[in-house]
Amino acid sequence: MKTLARRNIHLQQWLNFISGVTFLVPIVTLFYKFTGLNIAQIILVSNVSTFFIWLLELPTSVLADTQGRRKSIVYAAFANLLGALCILLFPSLMGFCIAAFLSALYWSFCSGTIQAFLDENLRLLDRADQFGKYIGHNMVLGNL
Repeated sequence: MKTLARRNIHLQQWLNFISGVTFLVPIVTLFYKFTGLNIAQIILVSNVSTFFIWLLELPTSVLADTQGRRKSIVYAAFANLLGALCILLFPSLMGFCIAAFLSALYWSFCSGTIQAFLDENLRLLDRADQFGKYIGHNMVLGNL
């Protein structure tokens, strides 16, 4: 069980780093502009993401609590990957809106789940007192 907890912590750090660099807002905004979207359409795409984060927060939290936090984090990473592929393969307003929805799904799956999952794994390793250190490290990786 402790080996799995250690592996979960390392996996979580990598997922946090990878997903944090996938949707870089300034670069994505320039990309939107480059592909022909106007400012109103860029704002629409942004609002799609914000709306669905708000809408999906509770259902994804329930899934994380009932189906398991590890599964929830995997679902989040999968949604983020699909969103990135959608942007790459369908650079249009509709493709960007679908990607914004998938990004919202990622963020709502991760909201609170990452911290709870980290806490569970650190408790299994009898290192709950190091939560601040690990969450700080994850925040740095996510913001690189």
